[in-house]
Amino acid sequence: WNFANVDPKLLQDASTSKVRIFWERIDSMLIKSRVYKLCKVVSINIAGKNRASELAPAHGSGLSGAQAVEAYLDCPELPLNPGAALHNLYTKKDKALMESLIEPFGTIYSSLPPGMTSNMIASLWGRIKERKTAELYTGLGWLYLTRAKGTIKDMEIYLAGKCFLRALELDKGGFEIWTGIVKYYLISGHHKRAARLLKKLQEIRPHSIELQHLQVQYAFLQGDYHQAMQLLRSAHQDAERFLSHYL
Repeated sequence: WNFANVDPKLLQDASTSKVRIFWERIDSMLIKSRVYKLCKVVSINIAGKNRASELAPAHGSGLSGAQAVEAYLDCPELPLNPGAALHNLYTKKDKALMESLIEPFGTIYSSLPPGMTSNMIASLWGRIKERKTAELYTGLGWLYLTRAKGTIKDMEIYLAGKCFLRALELDKGGFEIWTGIVKYYLISGHHKRAARLLKKLQEIRPHSIELQHLQVQYAFLQGDYHQAMQLLRSAHQDAERFLSHYL
C-alpha cells in the first residue's frame, strides 16, 4: 500500500457518486492509510461547500454526513470546532442530509469518544420524535453497540437489541439492520447465532463488504486468526483493484 504519489485533485475532481462509493468500500474495511486520511480532507472540502447532501444516495442512507463528522473530529488542525460542526450537521433542516448521517457499517462510531457518542444518541432520539424510521433506529442500535463498554455494557447491548427489533418492525428487509444484529450477537457472546445469521445473509449478498467485515470479527473471536487474516487479505485485494480502477 503505497499512496505517496496520490494526487488529492484526483479525488476532488471525481464525481460525487464515485467519492461516495470510494468511501463505502474503503471505510467498511477499516483501512487506515494515506488515502483514508486524504479522503477525510476531501469530505471536509465537500461539506464546507454545503454539498454533503449531494453525496447521499437516492435511498437516503448515505455516508457523506457521517464521514464529514468523523473528518471534523479527526482533523483538529482545521479551523473548526468539532462539537459545533457535529451540532450544525445534526440540526440542519435538510432531511436528506439528516438521513445521510446514518452509517450502515457502524465503523464511524468506533472512533468517537464516549461523550460524543452520547450526544449522537441524544440527537437521533430527537429525530425519532419527529419521524420514526428504520434507518434512525438502526443508527441508534449501532451507537449503543459502540458504547457497550465498561460497567453498563449489558444495558447498552440490551438497548441496541431493542432498537434493532424496532427497526425490523418498520423494515424487515433492511440489510443494515440484519448486519447490526450480527454485530449484536458477536458482542453479546452469541457466536453460534451470529454464524447462522451470517450464513443466511451471505446467501442473499455473497459479495457484501459489510459481511466480509463481520466475518473477520467472527473469526478473531473464535481464535481462528489464520482465517481472519485470509479474509482481511482478500478485502485488501478487493480494495486495491477498486482503487486502480477509480484512481
